[in-house]
Amino acid sequence: MFYTQLKALSSNNVDTSSLINFTNGIIAGTFTSFITQPADVIKTNMQLYPLKYGRLKTVIPYIYSCGLFGFWRGIIPRSLRRTLMSALSWTVYEEVMKVCDVKT
Repeated sequence: MFYTQLKALSSNNVDTSSLINFTNGIIAGTFTSFITQPADVIKTNMQLYPLKYGRLKTVIPYIYSCGLFGFWRGIIPRSLRRTLMSALSWTVYEEVMKVCDVKT
């Protein structure tokens, strides 16, 4: 969703370079990482500590123990990994579509 919107803003219906696609992928990956980080923290805690965080309603004790900013603990390493994977994936996808002469 983010990548598609960024692509629409940056392309103006012309072929874009790999650098623009890579940059759009980095920006989209950063937004996605930031938005999905709290859900990922909850999922990880539920998997690691099933007795303590076995149900979704037990998220409230996590907020009390770590605060709201605890949901974004570890965002930098996750963002670095996710943004590079996203940027590379979208760039490869766009280049393959160009080679196959498919309009995206």
